Amino acid sequence: MCLKLTYIIVGVVLVIVIVAGVAAYYTLGVPKGEEVIKIGGVGPLSAPGASIQGVELKKGIEIAVEMVNKEGGIGGKKVKLIFEDTQGIPEKGTAAMEKLIMKDKVVAVVGEYHSSVFLAEIEVAHKYGIPIIDASAWSAKIREKHYKEVFATAPCTSLNAEHEARFIVNSGFKNVLILAEDTDYGMDMAKDLTNSLKRLGFKGKVVSEVVSRTAKDYSPTLLKYKGSPTPPDIIVIAVTPPGGFLIIKQAYEIGLIPDIALAYVGTHIHSLQRVRCCVGPP
Repeated sequence: MCLKLTYIIVGVVLVIVIVAGVAAYYTLGVPKGEEVIKIGGVGPLSAPGASIQGVELKKGIEIAVEMVNKEGGIGGKKVKLIFEDTQGIPEKGTAAMEKLIMKDKVVAVVGEYHSSVFLAEIEVAHKYGIPIIDASAWSAKIREKHYKEVFATAPCTSLNAEHEARFIVNSGFKNVLILAEDTDYGMDMAKDLTNSLKRLGFKGKVVSEVVSRTAKDYSPTLLKYKGSPTPPDIIVIAVTPPGGFLIIKQAYEIGLIPDIALAYVGTHIHSLQRVRCCVGPP
């Protein structure tokens, strides 16, 4: 079992426990005579979303639901998961939430990977007063909403930025390039990392560039910095898969690696093994 899936399972088991308490509180949301407690799941299972992460998320929730049901469910009722593919598109997230709440009559929702999608989803949850639990969306904007229906269990960009900044400072890097995707997550990560570096007294150069999350070719951007008189000594990648994986692959192909270090924010060993097969020997 991969490290990421292990974290997802552990985290989602806790999420299901929270949903149990929330479901008990919102008893009026469960139709009389209903033999199961329906919860919704949301996340990217297909392009242009980060489908690798979405599939892992869905598996984790399914395993957690199975574990809860084996223990007798919640208040003697089995939990039923209804999962919707949001494809990494905010409008799909909105539609999924409307369906789950109005048609499927779920009592709570859990999931999501992309911050921009989750921000759209919490508006629907807030509208109908349905609790929603954030599994892996990092944008600080989620917490800034202060919606009582939103349970933000995922780490926020500022916390991750602080760790990245400390790594950069302690490692002695002097010239930092941040490649940030054109989403709430990417923009927040770039802003928070820049601020964290300033707060730590970083004296080097920091350049932030926004790139498309769904691009197929990042080599024009990478080549621009390869040919620079003062190229970066580290590139921080704040681009969710598959875009982030393509950046690593193309950086290797044009010769940026190993001369320039790469730091991929938030990824994990299991996924990088797939990239390694593409970019070079193990």
